[in-house]
Amino acid sequence: MKDRISIIDRKTDIMICRFSFYVLLIVNGLFASNLLAQQYRLIDLGSFGGFTEANDINNRSEIVGTSNQPSPLNIYGFNRAFIYDRTGLHNLGYSPTGNSYANAINDSGHLAVTAEVNGIRHGFLDRTDLAILAGVTYSNVHDINIFNHVVGTDGGSGAFVYYGGGNVKYLPWPGPAGVSGGTAYGINDRGEIVGD
Repeated sequence: MKDRISIIDRKTDIMICRFSFYVLLIVNGLFASNLLAQQYRLIDLGSFGGFTEANDINNRSEIVGTSNQPSPLNIYGFNRAFIYDRTGLHNLGYSPTGNSYANAINDSGHLAVTAEVNGIRHGFLDRTDLAILAGVTYSNVHDINIFNHVVGTDGGSGAFVYYGGGNVKYLPWPGPAGVSGGTAYGINDRGEIVGD
């Protein structure tokens, strides 16, 4: 979860901490004594020379995200999809002359990655190009569940779920009749999907 909260004063800071504490207690069903006894440590994931942004973590402690890598081909560098595991930070090798973003990883280690192909974004399940399977020129993927079902959006029909084996299903969009759109942002292991 990415929170971007500007702390104005110490009083606000205390209120946010208390709120987070109670939410954590309720969501995880933890007792206060167990929660207070938890020890946490920060781990520096490293970088490819620029910023690093972690997007997801699985139960094997594998972390995926994007790290910026300086390049003489682009003054802004290129964003590189990465996986961080016990051996360190690794470039996933998508799109050497474009940007790539590892958005999600499931507990089996399968990835939902968006990478530029000839300057156009394509969604991938591991190395399978979902844009080509769906017959579209543009797609973004956002999440993956334990069954390797991937959700995202494409440039034509909107929100979709990929079930594997070339099976892409477009999701109903509550917008105006005859207009496609929407984006699927998340899918859980029960197959429930959230989006807009």
